[in-house]
Amino acid sequence: DVERSRGLGDVYKRQDNTLFCRIYSLKPTSVYIGVRTDEEAANTLYQICCEKDIPCYKMVPAYLSGSFSIRPVEYEVHIEVTNRLKQKNML
Repeated sequence: DVERSRGLGDVYKRQDNTLFCRIYSLKPTSVYIGVRTDEEAANTLYQICCEKDIPCYKMVPAYLSGSFSIRPVEYEVHIEVTNRLKQKNML
């Protein structure tokens, strides 16, 4: 559900470090990082997910079949694609 998964990064901005503490104390089934989450917060969330063995996804805009949507992408894939685009000066 895209509406419910606005992204933990978006929630983080409103709840300060409380979110990181919650992820450490609980074990969610997965974490979805919002489109507007800054890179530092997203990387911190990803590191926590790696430490706790929690699947982590980055919500990214997509244009498919003539319409825009927001879709989850595995965070490792997001990092790899972003790095390739940066190397080619496309980002």
